[in-house]
Amino acid sequence: MEEKVLQKLEYDQVINILAEKCTSRLGKELALGLKPITVRAEIEIRQRETSVAKEILRLYPEFSLGGLRDLRSCLNKAKKGGVLEPNEFLKITATLSVLRQVKRFFSEKNYPLLEKYVADLPLLAVLEKQIKKQITKEGLVSDRATQELFRLRCRLKNLKGKVREKLDSLIHSPQMVKFLQEPLITIRNQRFVLPVKQEYRSEVAGIVHDQSASGATLFIEPLAVVELNNELDLCEVQERAEVTRILRSLSELVTKDEQDLRRILYSLAKLDLILAKAKLSTLWDCGEPCFNERGYLKIVQGRHPLLSGKVVPITIELGAVFDALIITGPNTGGKTVTLKTVGLFVLMAQTGLHLPAETGTELAVFKNVYADIG
Repeated sequence: MEEKVLQKLEYDQVINILAEKCTSRLGKELALGLKPITVRAEIEIRQRETSVAKEILRLYPEFSLGGLRDLRSCLNKAKKGGVLEPNEFLKITATLSVLRQVKRFFSEKNYPLLEKYVADLPLLAVLEKQIKKQITKEGLVSDRATQELFRLRCRLKNLKGKVREKLDSLIHSPQMVKFLQEPLITIRNQRFVLPVKQEYRSEVAGIVHDQSASGATLFIEPLAVVELNNELDLCEVQERAEVTRILRSLSELVTKDEQDLRRILYSLAKLDLILAKAKLSTLWDCGEPCFNERGYLKIVQGRHPLLSGKVVPITIELGAVFDALIITGPNTGGKTVTLKTVGLFVLMAQTGLHLPAETGTELAVFKNVYADIG
């Protein structure tokens, strides 16, 4: 169907509202890409899916796909051999959690029309377990991810304690106090340092790492802690290397399951779209229309969905006693709205959207819709 006709009949506005009802980014994209179809059997399946989803949301309002995340960028990165960040692994576990909840719901309830979207999807329990073991809920690599990481982080904590203990003893010694701008320990260039007054530079043996904007303070690493800081630097390098190794190992697991993760993502996004159709149906007080192949059209108390305020419903019948209809009347009498309503209803119905009309509404399946309004 021609794009200009879809715009004239305000189909694009309906689709934009539908997209807002989607929970996920991919669901919104699928919604924005929707176009009317012309195969009756497929149309009726889409309509029935919307009806089933509407029933689910009515009976089980807590049912949601709220944790569904857009995994496409991290899956693309993993496929190319990249190393994923911890927050990207959390997106994966969030999506797998949604899948597990949805599969559990359908295993307990009888909704085969929608269950088919997730029935054959793997839970990827091994991947989810490994990620949860090694990545914390805060998006950090867990201390317990491996024994080596635990050892290195314990050593880091111990070394930092020793450096601070040594520097504490220095800043509280009577001979050092007068040299310091303030009795505190700070960090420059990832090294523990003390703020020393410029005029006492020669009195404090050590390495200058920085100075204040005024030049009155030098940040000096005392010689007494240089070796400890060196050990600390080396341990931090080893810790970062172990973290990278862990993330790479997890990324390889994601690469192994990449195709399944894509199937999961797109299947859940399709469900998200169907649920959005159901939400729209509830919002506009819609119902599922019937279809025929006789060219017959009957709208019972139909209301244009984009009109606000008190909407005057219309009832129209075409294709039985007569095949053409001439509408006359004064300006602002509703002629254009009536024409747009009929055209828009056809487009919405053939997209799988329910119609804001009463029971008994029936439409034919049209290959094309033409409109010249304005």
